[in-house]
Amino acid sequence: MFAPKDDKKNKKTVTFINKPKKKFTLKGSGTFKSKVLVYGTIGLLLSLSVGATTLSILSRSKALSKPTVSVVADKRLLSETDNKVNVYMTSFIRSYFNYSSQNNGDYLKNLTDYFGDNVNMTYLPENKSDMKLVSSTLLKIENNLATYVVNYQVKENSEDKNSKFLDRSVEFNIPFASKADRFYVSDTPFVTALSELQGNNVKKQGLTKQTQDYTESEVKKFGTFLEAFFTAYTTDDKTLATMSADIVGIKGYKFDKLLYTYYAKGASGTTTAVVTVSFKDSLNSIHKENFELSIKKNGDTWFVKTLNHGVSQDYFKEEKEK
Repeated sequence: MFAPKDDKKNKKTVTFINKPKKKFTLKGSGTFKSKVLVYGTIGLLLSLSVGATTLSILSRSKALSKPTVSVVADKRLLSETDNKVNVYMTSFIRSYFNYSSQNNGDYLKNLTDYFGDNVNMTYLPENKSDMKLVSSTLLKIENNLATYVVNYQVKENSEDKNSKFLDRSVEFNIPFASKADRFYVSDTPFVTALSELQGNNVKKQGLTKQTQDYTESEVKKFGTFLEAFFTAYTTDDKTLATMSADIVGIKGYKFDKLLYTYYAKGASGTTTAVVTVSFKDSLNSIHKENFELSIKKNGDTWFVKTLNHGVSQDYFKEEKEK
């Protein structure tokens, strides 16, 4: 009783059936090991790509932070500009407040050099007594306007050589402009109430002539009102309050006269008054300023809604060279 002999052909077939399972052959794709290698390589490449993208984003993020540095640099440059303006204005104030009646010609010549050609030189100060600058302190430089507290002395009696000097203080405002990093005084300087602190080459221009917006009779009434207004502006705060809105007057000067007037119709029934006014101090020295006012009818008179120092370019006209 012997076991039947194995059929070699069947045995071979069984062997062939089992072999593919042991080899783990993947049809058309090589071995499993190769597949793992391929996908591993792809994964590595993707990881490197993501890393590179992340580094790129970080680099761009750092680059985006650079404007902060430039802002700091801009502030530094603005500070340098302010210092330049201060140096220039300090020189101008020295020329303005040091006056000797014996050298009046030199005084006016030196002062003229600081002004742009658009400023009418007839509006320069007319001093009656000698002046000496004591000190000047910068308060602020803002919107092309430099403001200083100026302390100076004025001779009490210009005809007496032995006369004493009197102390004066004023808040002095100087409009300015610049061209090619050089500065010039662009309008007549003006004075304002002292703040309570304790505790070069431009085209010649002239003011526009009177328009036909108003009759001669109306212009005369405007002038009468403005004379009363500027009298109150220099003498009586209570009266000033009834003629204007939140306008603060000045002390140490009195209204002298209107040197120039121009009236034009404004918006909402207002009238724009452009005027040049002269004031006198206690020693009769004359100070002149330009103003631009917005006034509105108030019963039989007018009311000043706004007052601005200086004159906007809208009221200048270019003059031809003679």
